[in-house]
Amino acid sequence: MPYSTNTRITFARLRKVLRYDAQTGAFTWLVQLAPRGPVGSIAGWVSQNRVRIGVDGTEYLAHRLAWLYVKGRWPRHEIDHINRNSSDNRWCNLREATASENHCNTGLRSDNTSGVKGVHYRTDRGKWEARIKLHQKVYVLGQFPVFANAVRARAEALVLHGAFGTLH
Repeated sequence: MPYSTNTRITFARLRKVLRYDAQTGAFTWLVQLAPRGPVGSIAGWVSQNRVRIGVDGTEYLAHRLAWLYVKGRWPRHEIDHINRNSSDNRWCNLREATASENHCNTGLRSDNTSGVKGVHYRTDRGKWEARIKLHQKVYVLGQFPVFANAVRARAEALVLHGAFGTLH
């Protein structure tokens, strides 16, 4: 079932066919929609670590349906999973975010060797470099002979990312 944003389920239709448990993040069927599960069963499946739910021929991301279910409107931006587990759709784990904010709340890159986001060793200079990215632009915060000083500079710059900033 392809993901579509052209035909969106309405708040009323969502509340008629699915129940959302904000404590667990799970959706359950209120009606039998063939070939979906029986009434009371958990709706959706996990694909690429995201819960997806098909309703009326359209596939939806469960975290976006949760937003509609609770707020009564579609999110204006992206939905960020605070704990970075994109299959954890408990209400306390969801917040609306711009693409830039959502990108701030990511884990370490697979090629990170320092263990701290935005800090890497410059072999050509023999120093640790601290960087931060904001609105698609990278800012070099400085180069430091001591790792801890680079980490401190990166930590102090996290104020730019607000609640979405993280070092790990």
